[in-house]
Amino acid sequence: NNLPVEPSPTEEETLFGIEIESREDKQKMVASDIYRALAETSSTRQGSRKNKKSIAPMPTLNEAHTEEDEITVVGGQEEQQEEQSSYDSWDESNMSFETEIHQNLSEPQSPKVSKTEKQAAQSPKNKPQPNPIQPTVTQLLCMDEHKKACEKIRKYMGEATSMAAEGREEESIQAYKKALQLGRSDVRRIKAHLKKQGNLTDRFYQDWLEIGVVLSDIRTCQAHLHERLLDYDHAISCVQEAISIYRRQITFFKSRSKEKAATLTKVIANLEAVIARVKNAKKHDAKRKQAHENILQFQMKAGSATFAEERVQAYKQMESAAQNLRVLEVKYMGDWHPLVADASSLLGAIALEQGNIDVALSSMKEALAIMKKALGMKHPRTGTKLLNIASVYANQGQDLLAVDHYNMAVAVFRSCNSNKLVASTLNDVAVIHIRRKEFERSISLLHESLEAYKGVENPWETAQVWRNLGESYCQQKEFGNGATAFMGALNIQRDGRSVFDMAVSSRENGLQPENTPPLHLVDDASIADTLRRLGKAYFCARKFENALAYYKEACIIHKSEVKKVVHVTKSKSSTSLPARQDDLAQTIYCMAELYEQSGELDQAMRLFSESLQLRLFSDAHKEFRSNMVHCAMCLYGMGGVHLKQHEYEESLAVTEQAVSYCEAHGIPPGNVIFVMIKNREDEAKNKLAEEKSIEQALAEEKATEESKEDAVPSLEEIDALELDASDAVKEGNLVEAVKMLTNVMQKRKVLLHSKKALGDDSTSLKYETACTLYTFGKVLEMQANYKNAEKAYKDSLKLFKKSGTQPDEDVLLRLCAALQNILKRQR
Repeated sequence: NNLPVEPSPTEEETLFGIEIESREDKQKMVASDIYRALAETSSTRQGSRKNKKSIAPMPTLNEAHTEEDEITVVGGQEEQQEEQSSYDSWDESNMSFETEIHQNLSEPQSPKVSKTEKQAAQSPKNKPQPNPIQPTVTQLLCMDEHKKACEKIRKYMGEATSMAAEGREEESIQAYKKALQLGRSDVRRIKAHLKKQGNLTDRFYQDWLEIGVVLSDIRTCQAHLHERLLDYDHAISCVQEAISIYRRQITFFKSRSKEKAATLTKVIANLEAVIARVKNAKKHDAKRKQAHENILQFQMKAGSATFAEERVQAYKQMESAAQNLRVLEVKYMGDWHPLVADASSLLGAIALEQGNIDVALSSMKEALAIMKKALGMKHPRTGTKLLNIASVYANQGQDLLAVDHYNMAVAVFRSCNSNKLVASTLNDVAVIHIRRKEFERSISLLHESLEAYKGVENPWETAQVWRNLGESYCQQKEFGNGATAFMGALNIQRDGRSVFDMAVSSRENGLQPENTPPLHLVDDASIADTLRRLGKAYFCARKFENALAYYKEACIIHKSEVKKVVHVTKSKSSTSLPARQDDLAQTIYCMAELYEQSGELDQAMRLFSESLQLRLFSDAHKEFRSNMVHCAMCLYGMGGVHLKQHEYEESLAVTEQAVSYCEAHGIPPGNVIFVMIKNREDEAKNKLAEEKSIEQALAEEKATEESKEDAVPSLEEIDALELDASDAVKEGNLVEAVKMLTNVMQKRKVLLHSKKALGDDSTSLKYETACTLYTFGKVLEMQANYKNAEKAYKDSLKLFKKSGTQPDEDVLLRLCAALQNILKRQR
């Protein structure tokens, strides 16, 4: 109670506006230790406030509400809106406000007292009598307001810390601003009571010290956030205000505790070092930006390089510029700054483009370690570094490692409530499962991704999720669900394209539209790709009309894209032309498959050939051929058409060429595509051998017939042979059945000639021969030998007419239907 009253500051020297002096000291301390040290001021002389006997118990507000007091609480105008900031936790290398000191911050030791003095002090006579103090209503209100203010400030600071950890720096700064306004209002109330010397001055000084440390802590945290957002001016302003508060407290401690004043002096020196570092970063900001510009220029140079040597040289220059950027970031921002992590990630990306996988992973893991230390495991920028590593593992085929890192990234994004990043990462994981043919898992993840996108405004990226979902359903043979998913993607893309076109018009008129979809999702090529996938789903569902309609629409778009590129490049080499040609070739190939299944073989052959020519032309404009497998598939389709047209030699020729393409591309023999093409090659060989076998058998039988012209077979012999042929058909031995029936026909012809020569009645024999020809035609049709089957049916019909005997109506109808079917297939 005997402490002197702190003099009121002048207008020039307010609580938050004192000029800063430059000091350097390596000793540091934690903010919580500062408060503990400052709060010990009055207890050094008279003991802690809790056990202080000179203060009577405080009455409640209800008991004391009638007391009068002249002190009024003075309100102040709110400060202008605070700027936005960055770091939640700091270390020695990134302007940490958490500092250490070597000396002990506990209460200073009391001077030594002799045993006699202690006994005298403890005697009842010498024991001081309590001097109860009764606070006024206004003092009670002020202390109650201080308590409430501290609780609210702690709440806002906790929210701000969580927001900053989750990457919501703007919201974090607003929360800190609310805490700052409450603290400043509390300071004004406390100062109003300190201006009047009262019986609780010591208590208000302690509150003043407490709230001062809190305000310094808030301003330092805001400085960290501003520095993270590269807003150096506001970061410096925040640190300066924190220093001004500590200077005011040094003034208070000069006459009370030189130890505490020295501690605060060291804290101020550390904060001044922070200001110096931020000013240095601001001073060289232009140099670091120029380093970024240099990297972008080299990147454009690498992208436009025509020859491999030029591209390699551009990448080396880009790598050198990125290394220089990282050196600058470390020099001016510190070893553990997020910008250093970004520079390391950039180095990793450049190494990845050059094929240096180990170097790329090392740089990206270094970036992740820096982000973890600087921002923690709840910040979206940390999750982004995990995504970079996961994508490298995924591209290298290390699926398990990729999925692990993707899952860690999902956990980070969930912790910061970033639904968009959660959804896109789940889609990436689903792609890995699609590649591993784990379609049930991919479908589950894609539905989860769509659910996460529901919390995102204008989620245009869901188009890709729907396309992946359609692909998964089609691989599961659920073509109806697949078509529905592709239709959902198509609708989103078309809506997005309308928004994109409107945004382009708005920009031409000087407006800046928002929520514009990315071009790669809504451009013509992407929409045509979705149309092709939708057509494929309908094709697999055997809905050929729907499939053909979507194929044709996609083909029109792709042809238009090819014409655009050719017109722009004026027939010169272009990297985009081969890509457009490949897209068109793929759609044409799908149309050829459809026509083949529909029986329109000539149209299918024309489209397979057109797709092959586009693939070959596209490869001719590439540095490395990439269409070998696609060319092989076009030849495979052409071989299938030749087989259906009984052109076995042509089919064998194109399938052998397809096999050579696969071998040139390095496809292993066990690959599905390779096995499929080899099977067709074997089928063509077998058909060709079978055809030659039949021709040889016919030639042999003709020779036998000529040698046995005089031998007249009996009807019993012919009937027995025909029964054997029927048994062979039932057993599935069509080749043997054909041989037997050919022999039967030869014998019947010999018998007819014999009867004709003798002048006997051959009506019955002609009728039976016509029936045998009909059976012979059915067996040939079963062998897919349509030409010979057609001839047998026609001969049977002619012989029925010549026999003079009216055949059964049922037999005649079946014969006519079989002949029409053969003619249709051949068309």
